[in-house]
Amino acid sequence: MDGILLRITFETRGPVLAEGDKGIDGITYRVLFNAHQPSSSAGETQPTFAWTVRGVQWPPRRPARYVAFGPGVSRKVTAKGNTIIVRGILPQEAKEREEFAISVEVNAPGNHQPVERIAPRTVRLTRVRNPEVHFSSLTRKDGPFAVAYESFHYLALPRPQDLSCTVIKDLGDKFDFLAYYSDFRIDNQEAGTPSDGPKGGNVLGTGENQRDLDAYCTQGRFQWEYVQPVYVGSNQMQEWPPEGAPVGSDHDITFYKNQLEESTPDRKMLPYNYAMSQIGHEIGHRWAAFVSAKVNGEMIQLGPVHWAQGLQAPVAFPYQRPVEASAMGGGVWQDNFDGTFTQLDDDY
Repeated sequence: MDGILLRITFETRGPVLAEGDKGIDGITYRVLFNAHQPSSSAGETQPTFAWTVRGVQWPPRRPARYVAFGPGVSRKVTAKGNTIIVRGILPQEAKEREEFAISVEVNAPGNHQPVERIAPRTVRLTRVRNPEVHFSSLTRKDGPFAVAYESFHYLALPRPQDLSCTVIKDLGDKFDFLAYYSDFRIDNQEAGTPSDGPKGGNVLGTGENQRDLDAYCTQGRFQWEYVQPVYVGSNQMQEWPPEGAPVGSDHDITFYKNQLEESTPDRKMLPYNYAMSQIGHEIGHRWAAFVSAKVNGEMIQLGPVHWAQGLQAPVAFPYQRPVEASAMGGGVWQDNFDGTFTQLDDDY
């Protein structure tokens, strides 16, 4: 398609199961591209790359759907009648190749061995071009290009053990907690950060005990840390919402803007609310993530990681608002004295 996209159409004997049908969960169609000498059997050599279409039912409440995986392939799948169609560009490992042995495998749910297989056929893809380039390497003689792009990747996610070891080895084993902030982005979709650590100090009764001290380079003092640096350009590191930010739901700070401004003489909310709530929440995992409650002799998990929204967990000393639920989750419930309850605040 336009010398850039490669379209693969699977033609089936009968109608394919439609999206929304739970029966598609686990059905797999694979097209294997092999740049080596074509083989009589699709499974004899490792393919150069493969595109896979799989039926998935996840999360459980969402309709079942088809998703495509593989280098260069678009996630979107078109399933209609007796055909399944995927599109993509040839990946970098196939950029200089013009001839492939292409084969197809079909797997049934729960079966790792193909139930159908189409033997390899040699196909020439001379008119298909990968549009990815390195702009710095191009010259006036290159091109013309109908489409050209270059991908840029952020720095890889560091290991939390490497972070703590770097600090402790240089500055000594004298830290209880470490929170990291960076002026560069890293390659992770989560703009904030989870947390982890060896739980130094060996505090008992929290549901999880001290562990892996050597991996974090501590003799037993260091307890907990951010798993990754928080980028200073993210929401979690802004002093205030931008001027004119729309009022969001009751989980957005803009929902409470007027209320928070009333608590200061200059009628401006305190800065770094998101940063403070994040550090309170993540450091709170040190003690509160895995605790249980014993009610009438029965052990009840409160989480297991974030406390259940229905848990009555009001803050004894609220940070800014009159009524706040715990930073670890839970909620604040008002007894209406008529057999009903109203939740005044929820989650973290």
